[in-house]
Amino acid sequence: MKPADLIGAAGATSIQQRLSTLTSEDGVARYLLDRLTGEQVAAITAALLATSGVAAQLKIAIPRALVDGHGLPDAVVTDDRTVAVRNAECEKPALLMANTDDDQGESLQDVTLIGAKQLTEDVAPWVEAASTGLGLPEGQLAAWRAALAGLNAADDWTLHQVSHFVALTRQRVAEESKPVQEALGWALPALRLPRDSGYFVGIKDKDLDQPRRWRKLFDKLISDRKPLMAKMRSNRQTIDADELQGQFEQSKEDIAAIAHGPIEVFIAAPPGWGDAAQALAEFEWEADNVLLLFSGIKLKKTTLAEDTINFFEFDFAGPAQRCRRGVS
Repeated sequence: MKPADLIGAAGATSIQQRLSTLTSEDGVARYLLDRLTGEQVAAITAALLATSGVAAQLKIAIPRALVDGHGLPDAVVTDDRTVAVRNAECEKPALLMANTDDDQGESLQDVTLIGAKQLTEDVAPWVEAASTGLGLPEGQLAAWRAALAGLNAADDWTLHQVSHFVALTRQRVAEESKPVQEALGWALPALRLPRDSGYFVGIKDKDLDQPRRWRKLFDKLISDRKPLMAKMRSNRQTIDADELQGQFEQSKEDIAAIAHGPIEVFIAAPPGWGDAAQALAEFEWEADNVLLLFSGIKLKKTTLAEDTINFFEFDFAGPAQRCRRGVS
C-alpha cells in the first residue's frame, strides 16, 4: 500500500464522517482541502468517488491546475477560482474544494478547512486502512492507534511524513510478519529519525494502548536523536565533521561494516537533513551500532547569543519548509 493510498483512505473517511453529521437545517457545508499537494488531493478525491453514496451528498470541484495529470474525471475538476466555486449555487448538501497557491483558504468565509493537521489528528482511519488484510488482533491495532496518537501529540508532522511512516509500518508487518511495536521502530526514518526496531518493544502490555506512554518515547527520540541526524547537539550546536570523523575512527570496528560508507558520506555532508542523513537513518541505531558515531559527542560552552541563534536555526527552519503544501 502506497502513502498516497493511505492519504486517500484517511481523507475520504474524514469527509464521510463530516457528511454523516449533516442535517437538512445546516445548509450547504463547504469543505476545503487546504494546502495539500495535487497528488494528495487527487488521492482523496479518487477514494471519495469510489465510495458508495458519496456522490449524492457531495459536489466536488477541484482546480484543474492542481490535479492535472492525476486521472480525475472532468466532472470533478474546474477551471474556476475557488472563491467563485464557493459562492456558486450548490444543489447538494456539501461541497468539496481545494486551494492552489493563488486561492488561499483563509480568504474564504464559512468554509471548513481540511489540511494536514485535521487529516492526521484522527488516527483510526489510518490504522483501519493500513491494517487491511493483515489479520492483526485488536491488541495490536489498539497499540498502533495509540502510537499514532502519541506521535501527533509529540510534534507537528507533515502529511507526507505521517503517510510514509504508516506505510512503512504496514510494509514491515506485511512482508516480515513483525509485531506492530517492532515495525514502528523500523519505520522511524520516515520521521527523520534513525531506525531502531527494538525501541518500542519494551513497552509493557498494559501500556500499549496508552498514547501518553508512546508520546514520552517519541519525545525522547525527538530531543535526543533527531538533532544528531541533522549534525546538531541537543542544545542545537553544530557537530563539526572533524569531531565526527574522530569519533568514527575510535568506534569503527564496533559499527556494522555495511554502514561505514554511508557514515563517511554523512560526515562529509553539510549539517541538516538531506540524502546522507536519510541513508544513515536506515541503518539500525542499536543493532548496527550507529549510535557509537555520536556516543562521545560532548556539549561545547556557548554564550546566550549563540544558543539563541542555534535554537532559531534548527527549530524554525523546518516548519517554514513544512508550510509548503503538506510536503516534508
